[in-house]
Amino acid sequence: MSFWDAVKTEDEILDSTELRSEFRNEKMEVRDSILNCCRDKVEVGITITGLNRIHPGRFIELVGNTITFELDEANAQVPLLSTCMVSYFHEGKAHLFLSMVRDLHVQENSPAQLFLRLPEQVAVSQVRWSFRVPMEGLSEFSLEVRDEQGRCYSPLCRDISFGGLKAEFSEYEDPDLQPGDLCDLTMNYLGKELLLKAEVRHRRGHVYGLYLPQTFENGQFSPPEVYRWIVNALEKRCY
Repeated sequence: MSFWDAVKTEDEILDSTELRSEFRNEKMEVRDSILNCCRDKVEVGITITGLNRIHPGRFIELVGNTITFELDEANAQVPLLSTCMVSYFHEGKAHLFLSMVRDLHVQENSPAQLFLRLPEQVAVSQVRWSFRVPMEGLSEFSLEVRDEQGRCYSPLCRDISFGGLKAEFSEYEDPDLQPGDLCDLTMNYLGKELLLKAEVRHRRGHVYGLYLPQTFENGQFSPPEVYRWIVNALEKRCY
């Protein structure tokens, strides 16, 4: 290699730095996502390469780079160092990743514990579980947002689905929430009122994408009955 081949331009150095930064950010996102699954004890299906069988179980904990799963069967037979595929449903989307079996603990009359390597990437379906219902011109629906300081706002609801909604605040009444912030929502439609927790997932100007964790329980779709009724009623009204 010549001297000139070995020299990197400033742009090349910046490009490689950005790539490393993106890779680190992606790994942190995977770790955060897996930690949330462990917290919620999300149910999974684990398929071992070469074996025509799915082992049902659930996330238990993440320690270092090892994920612990509890399997539903006590006497599971899983070869060590084998490759496996983990699939699960969380926050309204299907997830899938490949990993390697690090260990298996089998105890009599107790669920087996399977230990897998933390993946570097998790594939997430970009298809929403349910479509968004547009809310333009629906005066019968009202929305109130209360931030963690107790301040109340009345944004417009631009669209809604079983997993969340899009809220638009006025230029002069914006709570300035950031992704990850929590707030309380009070919604009312045709006399049906409901209070829900919401998490800010993204923001563009004065428009916020709000996720509703209470519509999912242990990674499974399980909205409160009033919320189910409101969304179904709005869906029928719009379509």
